[in-house]
Amino acid sequence: MISWTIDARESVNDLEKVEGINVELIEQTPLIKKFLDEDQIRFAIATKGFGKSLLLLTKRKKCCGIHLIPEHEPLDIPSVRIDTLKKESLFLLKNEDAFALIWSLSITIAIIKRLNEITDTEKQNASAALQDILNNPRCNTVSNIFNFIIVEMNRRQFYEGLVYDYNKTLLPIIRGIKIPIAVFIDNVDECFEKYREVWYIAQNSLIKTIYDLCRISSKLKLFASIRKEAFKKLDTEMVMQYKGVSLDLSYSKEQLKDIFIKNITKDNVGNLMKPQSIKSNPMIAFLGTDQVHHGIVANTTEDAFDYIFRHTLQRPRDLMEIGGEISRCNPSLRNPETENGLGKFKSLVNSAATTIATQYINEVLPHLTIKREDLDKVFELIDSNAFEQTKLKEICMEFNGNNAECMKSKCKECADKTHIFCELYKIGLLGYVDMIPTEKQHYFQKFVPIGEKTFHEVRLLPDSPHYLIHPILDDLIRQKNKKYKHQINDINIIGYDRLWKNAKEIPAASILRPTIFISSTINMRQYRDAIEKVITSKNFAAIRSETFNSPDSLRKSRESAKDCTYFVAILGDRYGEEIDGKSFCEHEFDAAYSKDPQKIIVYISEGNIDQWDDKQKKFANKIQCHNELGYARGDRVKHSDIADRFDKDIVERIAVLSKRWK
Repeated sequence: MISWTIDARESVNDLEKVEGINVELIEQTPLIKKFLDEDQIRFAIATKGFGKSLLLLTKRKKCCGIHLIPEHEPLDIPSVRIDTLKKESLFLLKNEDAFALIWSLSITIAIIKRLNEITDTEKQNASAALQDILNNPRCNTVSNIFNFIIVEMNRRQFYEGLVYDYNKTLLPIIRGIKIPIAVFIDNVDECFEKYREVWYIAQNSLIKTIYDLCRISSKLKLFASIRKEAFKKLDTEMVMQYKGVSLDLSYSKEQLKDIFIKNITKDNVGNLMKPQSIKSNPMIAFLGTDQVHHGIVANTTEDAFDYIFRHTLQRPRDLMEIGGEISRCNPSLRNPETENGLGKFKSLVNSAATTIATQYINEVLPHLTIKREDLDKVFELIDSNAFEQTKLKEICMEFNGNNAECMKSKCKECADKTHIFCELYKIGLLGYVDMIPTEKQHYFQKFVPIGEKTFHEVRLLPDSPHYLIHPILDDLIRQKNKKYKHQINDINIIGYDRLWKNAKEIPAASILRPTIFISSTINMRQYRDAIEKVITSKNFAAIRSETFNSPDSLRKSRESAKDCTYFVAILGDRYGEEIDGKSFCEHEFDAAYSKDPQKIIVYISEGNIDQWDDKQKKFANKIQCHNELGYARGDRVKHSDIADRFDKDIVERIAVLSKRWK
């Protein structure tokens, strides 16, 4: 097996190549070593891309001197269609116990045929169905027999005959087996990929079957690969027992780096940038550097493997994809000591990451409530790789047709809408910022490990001040939204478990400049954006409450509203999310008013005020009753006019207040 092999099953497709498996390329964690060296671990559990097939193939290679199934193929891989089954037959496949019995029949018959354990008398007394299988030369593996049974299930008498044989003939033979035999079953998930109603039942029933059969006879060494998404769906009191005989495949960052380096050392020397460094520093030998200048986050260099790692889903397959992409490129074109070469290296990583993202999305979409067109639609609305909770709600609202339900404080309160960000979070493509438990006011970035929450309920987005786009989505989003590449977060590098640096909520330069606080509900974004453009054009500092990156945002909003030079309130039809009996906007207004009513400028949006939220009507009336405010107009302002209006009003306020300050 050569370096940068992405799919072991496709590369090791005959028995001769099984013998050629390079065990040195396998990262042997304690559990993996136990799986390979002993027989107590029956299942390799992981989502796609973690090398389940490679481990089964390696396990087969190490099983010397015993009978194997399949005998003439590397692994037993089922392939069957169930769309021709009658309703009654399909019903059996939707029942885990019934499906387990089909697996039991397939495995026990395959073992009995391989060991030639059945007597002529037992054959003669067997049902016609069992005789058909025993006499069929093509039914010599678990998969062949499994496929045969599935196809013939429409014949009720055929299936009932096998069930009778299982208890009367097959189980007694299995209990009496004296010869060790090993069976390797792989890719059941792919067999049923098109049949979502039985996808996880097919795999979890296989777990039950293998566990039960291995308890019946110690001579049976049965091994299978199972997708983590299916294993997570198990709902039985036997879960702990199943976990006890399972290898839950996962790798730390250091172990993944070790896998990457092992592949470098086995690569063709002509693919290395600096082959003379292969022993002292394999990363430099391969890439020409072990540090990468970020380019957007100022004055920041990043460890080269860190750069590669955060463009993966933490799977060995992803590292093989990226490493292979780099390896196939002529080293002279990706010399990191030149600007073009460094750019080429980054483009290779990002190109491979886009391939990873596309393949992964195709893998998980059947498990979700969204379609690919939903992703394209939301990608068009995302204009940065890090955004505040308020921005997330704005995008969600726009995605759902500007429905006010998206403004509810928690996703669980919002029904009958597409929870697009919840789905991205579940599959590990939307991260969030969380507080470090042991360090006050220190935050780090978190992404759900893939496969952990795929089958969880939809409405479970964690509460966070900031949400993060996984780097493997960067190019896909850039294709849909041209603004994205210009608004990449320039303070934080997005990646697994990285510290989150709080943005300067009020720029240091603003100490010498007037600060203008903009307050409104999130549906008034067009007004806020227009006013902020005027503020920045005058070299003043704009403060928007949604920029505070802390769960303690209300306190910070009130403090900033109180301390700012000028305060702009924009009132629309919605009152907004409440806390302690008042909306954020009313809290902010009261704080600004308590310090200086004259610094406040108020605008009321156009529209019929009779249709406003009742609390918002009261709030608007309260504001308009304060005669001492700087501006409290009763007329309506269009978002297209507010920039010109504010440009004049702020100049007037400056003139009035500057006289008072003299």
